[in-house]
Parts: sequence; C-alpha cells; structure tokens
Amino acid sequence: MKSWVKFSVITFLLLKVVQTKLQFHITETVKKNRLDKFLFAEITALSKMYLCNLLKKDKCTINGKSANGGYHLQKDDKVEIEVDLNAETAMKPEPL
Repeated sequence: MKSWVKFSVITFLLLKVVQTKLQFHITETVKKNRLDKFLFAEITALSKMYLCNLLKKDKCTINGKSANGGYHLQKDDKVEIEVDLNAETAMKPEPL
C-alpha cells in the first residue's frame, strides 16, 4: 500500500450480495489527483467501466458528499466507495 493513503475495508451482507465499502484517507497530495484516475489505480480488481458506473450512481463520497470522477483530491480527503467485489465484467481474459 502506498504511504500517502490510509486504507480500510468494511464488508457487509446486503440482499445476499456482498457489498464492500472501501475507505481511503488521502494523507498528502496524490500524483493522480483526479478521483476517477485515483480509483482506477487503487482498485485494480474491478474494471474501469464498473468504477465509472459507481461514480455515476453516486456510490462514491468524499468527506461525506457525493462526488464525480473529475473531482481533484486534496490532502485529508476521506474517500468512500461501495463496491461489489464479486461483480462480473463483460470482458473475460483469454487463456494464454
């Protein structure tokens, strides 16, 4: 984990779908300071399209307020995003 981010995970069961709330605390200015680019870099297990859809559906908050992907992260921002880590993507990797 990068030194400029504190990270925690909270998992809960909601209608038989496991939802996970990912929390990031920005401790200093980040290189990829747009919210969407930050999430793409930090949550590599999920597709960019899925993360973009979560942003559009207001599943991501910064300091308790809904945020869009173009938001520029600042020191001491608290980012929370609710994800389904079991979400399937339409894209499947091909065997090597």
